[in-house]
Amino acid sequence: MNAEQEHFLREELLTLSINGALGRVDIYSESAQKEEDRIDFRRDLRSELKKMVAEYTTEVPEQIHLSNIQSLANRITSKHRGSLKNGRFKIGRAQKALNLYLKYLWCLGFITLPPHCPFDSKIINKLPECSDLKWTSIDAIDAYVRLVEAARKRAALKSLSLSEWELQAWND
Repeated sequence: MNAEQEHFLREELLTLSINGALGRVDIYSESAQKEEDRIDFRRDLRSELKKMVAEYTTEVPEQIHLSNIQSLANRITSKHRGSLKNGRFKIGRAQKALNLYLKYLWCLGFITLPPHCPFDSKIINKLPECSDLKWTSIDAIDAYVRLVEAARKRAALKSLSLSEWELQAWND
């Protein structure tokens, strides 16, 4: 694969990751109904993800990954508070954007195994002990860690990493 091909794929994967994290639900406040606000928000989210993913070419410790998720949520919130519904880009959406982008890059062999996996309703449904959690509503790192721990237990039963388990669970 040449550099232009890789660049194209990375850009497309970013778009898919952002669309996956934002879902079908409107995340914008009523005051941000202008297309310009939405474009700025998506541009900044894309930029943040590009910066973060650079450190994932080697194994990233879990604490750093958790910090990256919180930092992503906080930085996007800080830049776009007035454009976001309830003034916040939540942890659930931040983890989905970052983890989904990492999953895509890992599947293509661009990065090493990600420390976590993307959590959405399809995966949370496979974790009955977390049925009270809705990924789009999570805004506390402790709730997110509950998902990670529950999924890690499931993965261990199959002697898989968290990312491998999620890939298999998603494909089933």
